[in-house]
Amino acid sequence: MDDFRDDLLGSADIAQRMPILGKLRPGIKVLKSGCSDLDKQIYNQMVAEGALWYEIDRKLGNDSKGKSKLIPTNQDYFTVRPFDCKINPLNAEKLHQLYNDPDGQIRSVPIVFMFNDWFQNIPHKLVNWGTNGAKFLSDYREIDGKMQRVCTSPLPRKPKERPTPGKRPMHVHGPCCPESCEVYQKGYCKLHGYIQCIIPGTLGAGLWRIETTSIYSLQQIRQTMMMVQGITRGRLASLYRDGAPVFTLRKVEDTISRVDLDSGESKKQDQDLIYLDANIDMAELSLAYQEQAMLGRGQQAAAALGTRIPREQEPTGSGPTIEAQASNEVEKPEDPHEPEASEESETTDESSQLTEEEEKAALFGAIIPALNSLPTDVKMRIRKSYPQDLMKIDLETLRRLDKDIKTAMAA
Repeated sequence: MDDFRDDLLGSADIAQRMPILGKLRPGIKVLKSGCSDLDKQIYNQMVAEGALWYEIDRKLGNDSKGKSKLIPTNQDYFTVRPFDCKINPLNAEKLHQLYNDPDGQIRSVPIVFMFNDWFQNIPHKLVNWGTNGAKFLSDYREIDGKMQRVCTSPLPRKPKERPTPGKRPMHVHGPCCPESCEVYQKGYCKLHGYIQCIIPGTLGAGLWRIETTSIYSLQQIRQTMMMVQGITRGRLASLYRDGAPVFTLRKVEDTISRVDLDSGESKKQDQDLIYLDANIDMAELSLAYQEQAMLGRGQQAAAALGTRIPREQEPTGSGPTIEAQASNEVEKPEDPHEPEASEESETTDESSQLTEEEEKAALFGAIIPALNSLPTDVKMRIRKSYPQDLMKIDLETLRRLDKDIKTAMAA
């Protein structure tokens, strides 16, 4: 259901409106070719002093075309500086303290996603940047009942027109077709995306953003997320295992294929990419989520069984609780005329009074958490002996499984 209260704050996707805690950059900025010796001297000196990129850029000034003399270049490590962490600049130092390699560079960080939708974790679009922001950009609109990618551009403001809070009128030019788009074919419109996530150990309410223009990185990250989603039944957000995040971002050198625009032929080249890794055995993750699903069903059944109180013992709104009743019964003096309970009734096994379905529910409530507490190798061995779906096996097999688990726990 749409929330009408966010109208004045904008109706854009929540993934694009999350506060940015900081930016982890996939490389550095270097001088363009053709810069003077003085430019090189200024650049080298300011980099050695730890100056921020915008400070170096401002000191160097623009080139003959009015553009920056610096261009971003990829590296085999991530970079972060205090200026990249506007909410809390101390987070830059925290990241280096927590995740530095021996040479002082950050090449991998554990991350936690906030969304189960893979696209919200890696928003991306085609963008044609101008001096004052985006001139053209791709977006999605519902057309004929389907979400389709379209080319949009911000409508110009009218003189003296006050903008509506939270809204920027956009003009839709039609379908976004890079193959026939002159702006794209000339290289002015390019892929722009970013990974947004939580990085453990940093402080503040917001997400970290790692920008990238590499389709290879974005494709690999999406494929990893979809693989994990297939195991976790769609879950990506807040994935932990044994108290540690499941996902890690790494800088990885890989060989990619690029098209030579002059010849039209593909050429191989090495490039440092951002890859998403999972710090867990996929078989173990699959087993954990299979058990979690069964545990949920078993706990529901066991809870339903546990709430079934015989009517003569049900507490009334004005009477004592069950515990109070039990206490009163203990303190009640014995009646010499009351017949003693037979020994047989005292030793009757409670499970014999349960129906088959009730006993199965009770067994599930005990089996699944016990199985989950075993070491992985023991757990895998037991599951190999009982490969069938535990929710479908008969009561006698459940009893044997319960006995085997207790034997393994005692060993």
